[in-house]
This record gives sequence, structure tokens and C-alpha cells, in this order.
Amino acid sequence: MRAFLFLLLCSSVFFSTYAHDVKEAYFKIEESDAEILVKAEFPWTIRKAVFKFKPELKNNKSKEAIDNAFFEYVQSNLILKDLDGNTIQLLNIEASNNNAGHSHQSNFTFYFKKATLLEVQNTIMFNLSDSHTNLHSFINSGNSKIYTTSLNEPSFKCKTKSIYDDKLWLLLLLVPVGLFVIFNKRLRTNQSQH
Repeated sequence: MRAFLFLLLCSSVFFSTYAHDVKEAYFKIEESDAEILVKAEFPWTIRKAVFKFKPELKNNKSKEAIDNAFFEYVQSNLILKDLDGNTIQLLNIEASNNNAGHSHQSNFTFYFKKATLLEVQNTIMFNLSDSHTNLHSFINSGNSKIYTTSLNEPSFKCKTKSIYDDKLWLLLLLVPVGLFVIFNKRLRTNQSQH
């Protein structure tokens, strides 16, 4: 009986300590009125990725040096582009203590300058593994879409910019005005004949 209880206890501890796959990271991208927020959830190996990006950190373990290297790493590997193809500026990174009970993960919020987001290129942690994937939830106007980046497909378009986007409203206005002009001309022609 004691062996059974011990086995039960060990199995419950095992199942309650779910670990993230070290080859996956999760990103929630939201456009707000003030900025673009990217909430990121990394496995514990993110530290290894930053140290591989900046090998000189092995000799300098100050928090400021690591924070600066992490900022540069994110800035180099998470590139957001606006409708004109310009890179959107990364403004700030905040660490979050909310790791949902998983001490083996790290959560951060990345703040980007306000812009209309068109494309995301995310190669974070690809320097550790060729099989790493980044999973993205893009939320815009209450709608959510899921995207994945990998070594073979490191970017995705959130919105499709069309040459007709800017002209759609103009077209919608011109059609009724054009119909009004045609019908008005016919009406005048019919009145002048009577």
C-alpha cells in the first residue's frame, strides 16, 4: 500500500510539472491605440540563445549587460513592418513575473511604436535549433489569427495590403455618383423629348 501511495504521489508531481517544449515559443501580438504589444512566453533556453548571440556575456554577467544584449537580440530577431515596409521601432521590454506556475519559462512584454502592422519576421531562438518554431496569436479588432514562423518560413503577413485598399473608398463613392449622373442625364433627356 505504501508503494502505491508513493507511486501516486510521484505521478501527480510529474504531471503537475508540465514543461514547455524547448523548441517552441509563444507570442501574442495586439495592436492598441497607443502601441503594438507583443507578449512573449519563452522556454528556459532563451538565456542560451542570448548568450550565443553575444558570446562576450560569458565574461560579463551584470544584469545591465544581459538586459542590453536581450534588447539587441529581440530587436535583431523580432522585426515588425508597417504598411510601407518600414521597420517598426522596439521601444521597451518588460519582464513579467507571471509564468503561470512554470519556473522554467520566461515571460516578457515587448512594446513597439504605434503603426499599422503588415508583416512580422520572427527568428528568435532559431540560433539554437533548426527545428525551433514560434507560434503567434495576432489579435486585431477582436479577431484572432494564428501564425507560425520557422527556419523555412521566418515571416508572415498579418494583413494583405492591396493596391485597391486606398482606392476602395473612392470606388464606393464613385459608383453611386456615376449612377446618379447617368440616371439624371436620362431623366433630363426624357423630359426634353416630351
